[in-house]
Amino acid sequence: MVLIAGGGALAALLVVVGTLAQRRFGDGVGGLLVGLPLTSLPLLWVVSLSHGERFTGAMATAALVGLSAQAAVTWAYARAAVHLDPAPAMVAALAAFAAVAALGVVGRPSPVVAAGAATVILGAALWWWPTTAGPEPEQGRYRLGLRTALTTAFVVAVSLVAGVVGPGVAGVATALPVLSLVMASVTHRELGAAATVRFLRGVAEGTFSVVAALLTVAELVGSGHRLAAFPAAAAVALATQAAMLGLRAPAAAASGSLATTGRRMGGRLARALDTRG
Repeated sequence: MVLIAGGGALAALLVVVGTLAQRRFGDGVGGLLVGLPLTSLPLLWVVSLSHGERFTGAMATAALVGLSAQAAVTWAYARAAVHLDPAPAMVAALAAFAAVAALGVVGRPSPVVAAGAATVILGAALWWWPTTAGPEPEQGRYRLGLRTALTTAFVVAVSLVAGVVGPGVAGVATALPVLSLVMASVTHRELGAAATVRFLRGVAEGTFSVVAALLTVAELVGSGHRLAAFPAAAAVALATQAAMLGLRAPAAAASGSLATTGRRMGGRLARALDTRG
């Protein structure tokens, strides 16, 4: 029980750091940072100590299968948020998760195949991501407490039932982005579709780091290197996330440059029309 409490506390601490980063850098970058494996790595660490390497390897592989469903659920909610209220958008997202997760579980792929499938599905989701326009909103203070409490409860709950439901179910459950969906629903209700789409895109981009981390855990734990698995997974996740941030920065700069150019051209056109009038 001490290990489970410690894992929950560690996950909560990581979420606090991620949420503060979201406040500082906005929804898109914040979602990217929150997309780090803030719950899955602490959870798998606790499971490895309480259930052993074989169980943990199988659970990490099942979580990789679930990441394809996670890509589907974030895309489905973002797409639905443009047209629907939060409640029906959530229903559509959860239905997408269940459908994709069921297909993955039936297939029983290896860790490498599951990671490859998740990467391809994430790439496709980002390619067809919905676009909306809206200002960057301020983040509410209460969300930090909400997200932290949900993270702790989720890690403790899955840790307690993992031995009962087995590594397959527990692993897929680990991939369900409960925290991101709750925060997306709150954002959707209070700040609108644009902020929600922006936040969930950041989460989807951040999921590449989870794929890399879980693949590292599955391969290293499966080969008997439990002590090296989690530090290596954390390092791989951070390196992947740094690469994603590096890719995001030029795109944001280009977008900002285009927006500035558009405003300048619009201003010039308006002045010209005023002069002619």
